[in-house]
Amino acid sequence: MGLQGTLPPHIGNLSFLLSLDLSDNLLGGDLPMELSKLRRLKTINLSTNRFGGTIPWSLGGLSGLRELDLGHNRLSGAIPTTIFNISSLETLILAHNGLSGSLPDDMCIKFALTAGPIPSSLEGHCSNLQFLSLSGNWFTGTIPKSIGNLTALTFLSLGETNLTGTYY
Repeated sequence: MGLQGTLPPHIGNLSFLLSLDLSDNLLGGDLPMELSKLRRLKTINLSTNRFGGTIPWSLGGLSGLRELDLGHNRLSGAIPTTIFNISSLETLILAHNGLSGSLPDDMCIKFALTAGPIPSSLEGHCSNLQFLSLSGNWFTGTIPKSIGNLTALTFLSLGETNLTGTYY
């Protein structure tokens, strides 16, 4: 597609929308807070655009969301902790942005777009997580052995990071 411009706030009026895919365009600007009004959404794919600013904290209120792909944009700031309250989330892609911040020990996927070490304890978290893309970020430390406890995981990407050590 060749869509350009910004995502207008009235996108929040599409109350019956189940899937929003505007990937691979030239859309930019901030992500509107009104996305959180789309309570029926199962999938958001806004990857490979020019979105900037921060990820709206209100996205954490989308309790039925299964897939969130904001990869390959120009997002910055910390990942809102509310994103990790979405228990139905199966796919989280935040790779190749400019996000930063600390990594709480009790959040298994909070490190998808932040700098710093990956939390050492992943047990009991992210039971539905199947796809985790961490590539192209500024991770430090080692790969936690507890990543093996993510039993639903079918895809894991750790390329282009500063992780060290051996994982077996």
